[in-house]
Amino acid sequence: MKNCIILCAFALTLFLLSCKEDPVPVPEEKLKEYDVMGSAQKGPFINGSSVMIYDLDTDFKPTGRTFQVNTDAKGHFELSGLKLSSDYVQMVADGFYYNEVSGDLSDERLMLKAFVNLTGKSVININVLTNLEYERIRYLMASQSLSYQSARSQSQNEILKIFNMESLQVGDAESLDIAKSGEGDGVLLAVSAILQGSRSTAEVSKLQADMITDMKEDGILNDTIIQSSLISHSRELNLNNIKDNVINKYKELGILLSVVNNFDEHIKNFNQTSTFHFTPTLEFPLKTATGINFLGMDFNTIKLDTMYAFAVKMPKVGKIQIKMKLLDGYKSFPWGYVAANNYGWKISIYDAVKGEQTFTSTLNDATIDVPITFPGFGYGKALIEYYYNDSPTPAKSRTITWGGYNESGYIFKDSPGGLNLLAFNYDSTIKSETNYIIGITKEGLYNVKFKLLYPSTIVPEVMGGWGTYSSKDISGGMEIELKGTEYGSTSGGVSEIVLKFKGTGAITIESDLKLSDGTFLKNKLNLTN
Repeated sequence: MKNCIILCAFALTLFLLSCKEDPVPVPEEKLKEYDVMGSAQKGPFINGSSVMIYDLDTDFKPTGRTFQVNTDAKGHFELSGLKLSSDYVQMVADGFYYNEVSGDLSDERLMLKAFVNLTGKSVININVLTNLEYERIRYLMASQSLSYQSARSQSQNEILKIFNMESLQVGDAESLDIAKSGEGDGVLLAVSAILQGSRSTAEVSKLQADMITDMKEDGILNDTIIQSSLISHSRELNLNNIKDNVINKYKELGILLSVVNNFDEHIKNFNQTSTFHFTPTLEFPLKTATGINFLGMDFNTIKLDTMYAFAVKMPKVGKIQIKMKLLDGYKSFPWGYVAANNYGWKISIYDAVKGEQTFTSTLNDATIDVPITFPGFGYGKALIEYYYNDSPTPAKSRTITWGGYNESGYIFKDSPGGLNLLAFNYDSTIKSETNYIIGITKEGLYNVKFKLLYPSTIVPEVMGGWGTYSSKDISGGMEIELKGTEYGSTSGGVSEIVLKFKGTGAITIESDLKLSDGTFLKNKLNLTN
């Protein structure tokens, strides 16, 4: 009985397999004849790349009939007299391509697909847009019974919406060409460049596959990691380099492009309007042999007279520009760097009028660094802006301060009355017969007392002050009291006293001002002639 059951099950399996629908061959006399030509592009695929054409029946199923052709050096292919079962074919391009972002050949082969209706088409191109829309078109036709044209239009619109390009006039993806000047051609080159970014070919292939899977059923790119990757690579593109690369490549192929399409405007619009989260692909190491990396640190208070690294690990393709703008403090010499060690950086001359300096690098696939320091003779505040690949807007910005700023909100900055003794490093040297201040800038009310202790060889003189201040002699020195009123009053939140010392010796400053680390502000200065 057991053997009988097994035999019956085996027979049923054979029956079901024999009943599986196979494509019904179309009689030779009913086959349609087509001439197919076009280009395989990312940048253009190289000479000898493979293009496969798969015949589909009226239900869009493969018939088993296939045709193969190789591209020329321009990525162009052509097949004449193809006899096909319907107007629809699946096309697959496979090969190395010219990387329009880096200006080099791809490091690996790339496969791109297209699902197209040949009716009325003289040129059929295979590109990243035909590849991205391929699975979505088939899903919409199968699950929602949409016509090919409706599914194709919806799929393309969903893809362009990712890049904020859905309002543009774009033709069928298979009609677009990165070497042509139409608006749709510009869209193709823009999307192609964004997908490439500084990625390897394998990473470009994976990115497209992940996008296709994510969007297949609902037409929406939900993956926030992919979103962030797209905008991050896009903002770091060097648009001028891409333009030059396209022109030079097609010139090499014997095609002179007087202009390149407006792909750059589409990328700029995406960069400026996208709500995707930007995460720079450039890396900022926490420290180098020079010291803590000033560009990568997550705190904004700089220590005086401390050497910092000014370092970036550059991607394989890209440009970075760092702009430092002084917001407060002395403009004459707010920071300094070791010019002999500016490996990888091109540094502009410091503009003492505007208080600005620019650090630029295009040295790719390397860690660039320059030692930088903030001198210990005053308070300063600066805006640091990070620009990638000639973008008109900074990818990010931050404000830093130096010279005594602490978490309590106190700022010890210099004034026309003199340099602030509270901003000097411990054991710094000051000069006899020179005006200095002890001063505070702070929002709101405060009342801080300072004791200046010094030997009899030093004679102080109070030269005046600003805000609410007082001073009196005490045993072994002087006591100073500074008070704050509401910020925005006539004192501007500033209270300071101007002092001048005669003689030589050590001056110790003690206070009841508690700093963020729990200690009280204290300083020691050496008065010399």
